[in-house]
Order: sequence, then C-alpha cells, then structure tokens
Amino acid sequence: MEYKKICKECGIKCNKKNKDFLFNIPIKCKIEGLFFLKRENIKQKIRKQKEECLLLKIKLIKTTNTKQKDKINNKINKINKEIDKFSDYGSKDW
Repeated sequence: MEYKKICKECGIKCNKKNKDFLFNIPIKCKIEGLFFLKRENIKQKIRKQKEECLLLKIKLIKTTNTKQKDKINNKINKINKEIDKFSDYGSKDW
C-alpha cells in the first residue's frame, strides 16, 4: 500500500517510498520530522554497507584463493551499486 496524502501546508502529494521526495521536502511541510528520520535511517544503512565494504576489501587483500576473491569482489560490487543509488543525494560523503 502506497501512502499518498496532500499536505495541508504545502499542497504537495506526500510519498514516503519515493526517495526523491524524501530528500527534497518543501520547507513548510508538517511531516518533515518523519521524513528526517527516514533519511537518517537510509544514511545509517549506507554507512553500515560502507563499513562492510571496507572489511571485505581487507579480507580480499588477505585471501589467496581465487574463488574466494571472486565471491568477495561480487559482494563489494553489489554493495557499491546499492550505495550508488543514493549518490545524487551525497551518499559518497555519508
């Protein structure tokens, strides 16, 4: 179920699942606090993924088995793709 409601203050249809809307909220929007928490949750997930990526890179350096290296590289690439989804919003600096 998708949440859509016209905000009384700003008159825009609010959409919680749309990441563009989460990062570009009108200034007078009454539910700004809720969206702030959602943005912070997304940032926290991205930070955890970056930590995991760093640990995998360390593991990659220490690993000598080529099959293991391929698996680790695939995981790193998958994490980087997930981080790149939010690159328009500054995920590289979080």
